[in-house]
Amino acid sequence: MLAAIVVASSLPVLPIVVAAEPILMTVIVLSPHGRLSVVALVIVTIAAAVLGDALSYAVGRRFGPRLLRTHLARRAKRITRKAAAAPHRGMMGALFVQRWIPPTRGFVPARLGAAHKPFGAFVACSAVASLVWGLAIVAGSYAGGSALLFAMPVLALLVPIVGVTRRVVTARRDRSARSAAAAV
Repeated sequence: MLAAIVVASSLPVLPIVVAAEPILMTVIVLSPHGRLSVVALVIVTIAAAVLGDALSYAVGRRFGPRLLRTHLARRAKRITRKAAAAPHRGMMGALFVQRWIPPTRGFVPARLGAAHKPFGAFVACSAVASLVWGLAIVAGSYAGGSALLFAMPVLALLVPIVGVTRRVVTARRDRSARSAAAAV
Protein backbone atom coordinates (compact mmCIF):
# COMPACT_ATOMS: atom_id res chain seq x y z
CA MET A 1 0.00 0.00 0.00
CA LEU A 2 2.82 2.42 0.88
CA ALA A 3 4.62 1.57 -2.37
CA ALA A 4 1.48 2.43 -4.34
CA ILE A 5 1.21 5.77 -2.52
CA VAL A 6 4.85 6.64 -3.26
CA VAL A 7 4.44 5.66 -6.94
CA ALA A 8 1.22 7.70 -7.19
CA SER A 9 2.94 10.73 -5.68
CA SER A 10 5.51 10.55 -8.49
CA LEU A 11 3.07 10.65 -11.40
CA PRO A 12 2.12 13.88 -13.17
CA VAL A 13 -0.96 15.58 -11.69
CA LEU A 14 -1.23 13.14 -8.75
CA PRO A 15 1.44 14.76 -6.50
CA ILE A 16 -0.96 17.63 -6.06
CA VAL A 17 -3.48 15.15 -4.65
CA VAL A 18 -1.19 12.51 -3.13
CA ALA A 19 1.78 13.57 -0.99
CA ALA A 20 3.68 10.50 0.19
CA GLU A 21 5.64 12.14 3.00
CA PRO A 22 2.82 12.71 5.51
CA ILE A 23 1.49 9.20 4.99
CA LEU A 24 4.93 7.61 5.35
CA MET A 25 5.69 9.67 8.44
CA THR A 26 2.35 8.86 10.05
CA VAL A 27 2.71 5.11 9.45
CA ILE A 28 6.23 5.09 10.87
CA VAL A 29 5.42 7.25 13.88
CA LEU A 30 2.18 5.49 14.80
CA SER A 31 3.48 1.94 14.41
CA PRO A 32 5.07 0.41 17.51
CA HIS A 33 8.87 0.25 17.27
CA GLY A 34 10.07 -3.19 16.34
CA ARG A 35 6.87 -4.12 14.50
CA LEU A 36 7.86 -2.32 11.33
CA SER A 37 11.12 -3.15 9.56
CA VAL A 38 12.77 0.19 8.87
CA VAL A 39 15.19 -1.40 6.38
CA ALA A 40 12.32 -2.97 4.43
CA LEU A 41 10.44 0.32 4.49
CA VAL A 42 13.48 2.21 3.16
CA ILE A 43 13.91 -0.33 0.35
CA VAL A 44 10.22 -0.23 -0.60
CA THR A 45 10.17 3.58 -0.46
CA ILE A 46 13.26 3.97 -2.66
CA ALA A 47 12.14 1.33 -5.18
CA ALA A 48 8.67 2.86 -5.42
CA ALA A 49 10.11 6.36 -5.86
CA VAL A 50 12.36 5.20 -8.72
CA LEU A 51 9.47 3.29 -10.31
CA GLY A 52 7.21 6.35 -10.03
CA ASP A 53 9.88 8.57 -11.60
CA ALA A 54 10.38 6.04 -14.43
CA LEU A 55 6.62 5.91 -15.09
CA SER A 56 6.46 9.70 -15.10
CA TYR A 57 9.43 9.80 -17.48
CA ALA A 58 7.64 7.34 -19.80
CA VAL A 59 4.45 9.43 -19.71
CA GLY A 60 6.50 12.52 -20.60
CA ARG A 61 8.31 10.69 -23.37
CA ARG A 62 5.02 9.50 -24.86
CA PHE A 63 2.69 12.44 -24.17
CA GLY A 64 5.22 15.19 -23.36
CA PRO A 65 4.01 18.22 -25.30
CA ARG A 66 0.31 17.54 -24.61
CA LEU A 67 0.94 16.82 -20.94
CA LEU A 68 3.03 19.93 -20.43
CA ARG A 69 0.26 22.10 -21.94
CA THR A 70 -2.30 21.05 -19.32
CA HIS A 71 -3.65 23.60 -16.87
CA LEU A 72 -1.93 21.98 -13.89
CA ALA A 73 1.39 21.77 -15.72
CA ARG A 74 1.19 25.47 -16.57
CA ARG A 75 0.46 26.30 -12.91
CA ALA A 76 3.51 24.33 -11.79
CA LYS A 77 5.62 25.63 -14.68
CA ARG A 78 7.59 28.19 -12.69
CA ILE A 79 8.70 25.59 -10.16
CA THR A 80 9.30 22.85 -12.72
CA ARG A 81 11.25 25.21 -14.93
CA LYS A 82 13.53 26.06 -12.03
CA ALA A 83 13.87 22.39 -11.09
CA ALA A 84 14.19 20.81 -14.53
CA ALA A 85 15.63 23.42 -16.84
CA ALA A 86 18.30 25.07 -14.73
CA PRO A 87 21.42 24.46 -16.78
CA HIS A 88 23.72 24.62 -13.77
CA ARG A 89 21.80 21.84 -12.00
CA GLY A 90 21.44 19.28 -14.75
CA MET A 91 19.40 16.11 -14.46
CA MET A 92 20.72 15.10 -11.03
CA GLY A 93 19.95 18.48 -9.50
CA ALA A 94 16.51 18.57 -11.07
CA LEU A 95 15.64 15.16 -9.67
CA PHE A 96 16.95 16.09 -6.21
CA VAL A 97 14.84 19.25 -6.16
CA GLN A 98 11.69 17.53 -7.43
CA ARG A 99 11.86 14.85 -4.75
CA TRP A 100 11.36 17.51 -2.06
CA ILE A 101 8.65 19.60 -3.76
CA PRO A 102 5.53 17.45 -4.28
CA PRO A 103 3.84 19.55 -7.02
CA THR A 104 6.94 19.19 -9.21
CA ARG A 105 7.47 15.53 -8.47
CA GLY A 106 5.55 14.23 -11.46
CA PHE A 107 6.26 17.02 -13.90
CA VAL A 108 10.06 17.13 -13.70
CA PRO A 109 10.55 13.50 -14.81
CA ALA A 110 7.86 14.05 -17.47
CA ARG A 111 9.77 17.09 -18.76
CA LEU A 112 12.99 15.10 -18.80
CA GLY A 113 11.21 12.33 -20.72
CA ALA A 114 9.74 14.84 -23.17
CA ALA A 115 13.26 16.20 -23.69
CA HIS A 116 14.41 12.63 -24.54
CA LYS A 117 17.12 12.58 -21.89
CA PRO A 118 18.97 9.22 -21.78
CA PHE A 119 16.86 6.75 -19.78
CA GLY A 120 19.83 4.97 -18.16
CA ALA A 121 21.27 8.22 -16.83
CA PHE A 122 17.79 9.26 -15.73
CA VAL A 123 17.26 6.07 -13.72
CA ALA A 124 20.71 6.38 -12.11
CA CYS A 125 20.05 9.99 -11.07
CA SER A 126 16.56 9.09 -9.88
CA ALA A 127 17.97 6.24 -7.79
CA VAL A 128 20.45 8.53 -6.05
CA ALA A 129 17.85 11.26 -5.43
CA SER A 130 15.31 8.67 -4.21
CA LEU A 131 17.91 7.08 -1.93
CA VAL A 132 18.62 10.37 -0.18
CA TRP A 133 14.92 11.27 0.00
CA GLY A 134 13.81 7.84 1.21
CA LEU A 135 16.51 7.62 3.86
CA ALA A 136 15.76 11.12 5.12
CA ILE A 137 12.00 10.61 5.30
CA VAL A 138 12.03 7.11 6.81
CA ALA A 139 15.00 7.51 9.16
CA GLY A 140 13.93 11.01 10.16
CA SER A 141 10.41 9.84 10.92
CA TYR A 142 11.68 6.84 12.84
CA ALA A 143 14.13 8.93 14.87
CA GLY A 144 11.77 11.88 15.33
CA GLY A 145 8.88 9.82 16.61
CA SER A 146 5.66 11.44 17.74
CA ALA A 147 7.38 14.79 18.32
CA LEU A 148 7.77 14.99 14.55
CA LEU A 149 3.99 14.96 14.05
CA PHE A 150 3.71 18.04 16.26
CA ALA A 151 6.71 19.74 14.64
CA MET A 152 5.50 19.33 11.03
CA PRO A 153 2.87 22.12 11.12
CA VAL A 154 5.45 24.47 12.61
CA LEU A 155 8.00 23.54 9.95
CA ALA A 156 5.37 24.00 7.23
CA LEU A 157 4.80 27.57 8.46
CA LEU A 158 8.49 28.42 8.21
CA VAL A 159 8.47 28.57 4.40
CA PRO A 160 5.86 31.35 4.08
CA ILE A 161 7.31 33.18 7.07
CA VAL A 162 10.79 33.21 5.49
CA GLY A 163 9.28 34.37 2.17
CA VAL A 164 7.38 37.25 3.76
CA THR A 165 10.39 38.26 5.85
CA ARG A 166 12.60 38.30 2.76
CA ARG A 167 10.11 40.53 0.91
CA VAL A 168 9.85 42.95 3.84
CA VAL A 169 13.63 43.23 4.16
CA THR A 170 14.04 43.73 0.41
CA ALA A 171 11.31 46.40 0.33
CA ARG A 172 12.92 48.28 3.23
CA ARG A 173 16.35 48.07 1.60
CA ASP A 174 14.94 49.37 -1.70
CA ARG A 175 13.09 52.18 0.09
CA SER A 176 16.30 53.19 1.95
CA ALA A 177 18.27 53.14 -1.30
CA ARG A 178 15.68 55.37 -3.01
CA SER A 179 15.71 57.77 -0.04
CA ALA A 180 19.49 57.95 -0.11
CA ALA A 181 19.46 58.55 -3.89
CA ALA A 182 16.81 61.27 -3.55
CA ALA A 183 18.82 62.99 -0.78
CA VAL A 184 21.89 63.15 -2.99
